[in-house]
Amino acid sequence: MGFEPRNQGLGTTRGAKGLDASRGENGAVPAARDLPARERRLSIAELARASGLPTATIRTWERRYGFPRAFRDGSGRRGYPPSVLDQLLAVLSLRREGVSMEAAVARVTGRVPERGEHTPVAPPSIGEEAWGSSIFAHLRSRVPRLDVRVHSKAALLALSHALEDETAAAPGVRVVVGSFQRLWFYRRARERWRALASQVPLCLAIHCGPQVVGDEAPREVCLPADHPLAREWVLAAVGQNIAFALVARERLSSETSDRARQFEALIALDPDDVRFAFDAAAHAVAPLAPDLAEQLVDAARPAAPLAPALAASLIHRTLEWSAKEWQ
Repeated sequence: MGFEPRNQGLGTTRGAKGLDASRGENGAVPAARDLPARERRLSIAELARASGLPTATIRTWERRYGFPRAFRDGSGRRGYPPSVLDQLLAVLSLRREGVSMEAAVARVTGRVPERGEHTPVAPPSIGEEAWGSSIFAHLRSRVPRLDVRVHSKAALLALSHALEDETAAAPGVRVVVGSFQRLWFYRRARERWRALASQVPLCLAIHCGPQVVGDEAPREVCLPADHPLAREWVLAAVGQNIAFALVARERLSSETSDRARQFEALIALDPDDVRFAFDAAAHAVAPLAPDLAEQLVDAARPAAPLAPALAASLIHRTLEWSAKEWQ
């Protein structure tokens, strides 16, 4: 995800065999109830400090993936053996190498990952030059078969409004992300996005300017004004019968008219391709909101392809909005 955990030196049980020293004979992590009572146990706060992960993320991982596994004392407080820190750091290392969360946990704990599991290539660390948090560049490099088409701002507005309407109407949408370049562009769409946020569990609006993170729905993350997303137009969603990503980058031009602006656009409808867009969006917001970045990645998988009926509806909505733009 691009954010580095901090190991502040709490003792671990890494032995001559590395991580295997903390496992049972079959390579699996022992259940908490099987741990010796005399073994030193870490609180969740200590585990968070040593790993660099927020306590909320550790709780979320335990709930979703059964990892890291904790035991509870008589008062219900979580406790972890020191070996869990080794395993947690190993999972983080695998995530940086591009292994999905499910596969990383499976590899460290000895579980068998589910067949067909998505394992995207992880974005580079913050500061690397490979694609520098550009969602457009990442999606284009990961899915070179996608056509790049040049569209006007009016065309992108019509398609974006149609996609927003379809997202609001589709059942079971889990996450929607939009990148609006500048704050004032988002302000024009804020009421529509507030309506979306009332129906979608995770609704994120990204724009560039003063660095702030909003906690209200929709969630807002404001990136630096010189961030690559200041030139990009992004709308992506994943749900029960819907998966799409519209990702566009504004062309450099001497035109000053707002309506004359031109964008190079990619449209992804394959669920695996859409996940790459969400991975890149998560990487972009991770420095300001690491928990939110994890939620984006988790909510975007597994995804289903756009249902044929929704595709037809989307075409009609786009035509309707296109007609409005030209009235």
